[in-house]
Amino acid sequence: MQTLTKIGAGFLLVTLLMGGTGIAYAKSHNKEEKRIEKIEKRVEKQIAKAQKQIEKQERKIENVLNRLPWLMRVQIALTGKAHITGTVESVSSSGFNVKTLGTTWNVAVGTSTKFTHKHTLANIRVGDTVKVQGKLSSTTSLALTATLVDNKTFRKATTTPSATTTPPTSSTILRFATVQNVGSTTLGVRLQNGSNITIETSSTTKYFNQNIQPISIFNILVGHTVVAYGTSTSSTTLQASHIYDLSI
Repeated sequence: MQTLTKIGAGFLLVTLLMGGTGIAYAKSHNKEEKRIEKIEKRVEKQIAKAQKQIEKQERKIENVLNRLPWLMRVQIALTGKAHITGTVESVSSSGFNVKTLGTTWNVAVGTSTKFTHKHTLANIRVGDTVKVQGKLSSTTSLALTATLVDNKTFRKATTTPSATTTPPTSSTILRFATVQNVGSTTLGVRLQNGSNITIETSSTTKYFNQNIQPISIFNILVGHTVVAYGTSTSSTTLQASHIYDLSI
């Protein structure tokens, strides 16, 4: 009987010891699981952050790639077809000159020439960035007759230019200026080179949005990007005849 009692007591002791060990193991295991779970969450956050950075860089790369086709360049096929992208140097009643890669090309515009964005030759201004497709001249070097003209400066014009909407070809132009302040008759702007210019207006000044629709000076806000045409009265002042707000 004593022997059985001892055996029973020993068995109970072993059971208790094993039970205690199991509880300790379970607690340790749960602690390890929580630690691993925290590590996994931290890694997931780092991966998500890295993914956002990758997506941001991809968007930057995409923006650069989207601009690459409009870098100043010349493409000429063996068939005589040409693609010229550059800056307009001068405009005439029959065409315009485009400078690209240090060379000036004469672009003739005819009745068969097409313009994108509902433009016409009247939309082309000195300083505009254009892409021209056409046929090389067989008699004159650095010359072509345009079949398609894409003016990248005013891409969203939706009305036919008129004497009211189109500034004089002799105008001084301020391109892509950022508005710093707005007065009742003046605009303070900053050019891309950092220069500050005062644009003075009058009762004859015309205001348009990027779709060449009439607006007023009160529609122009600080931070907007504008293009202004007019007469320079000093190195820091322009008397504007036409102002185009490209932000509205």
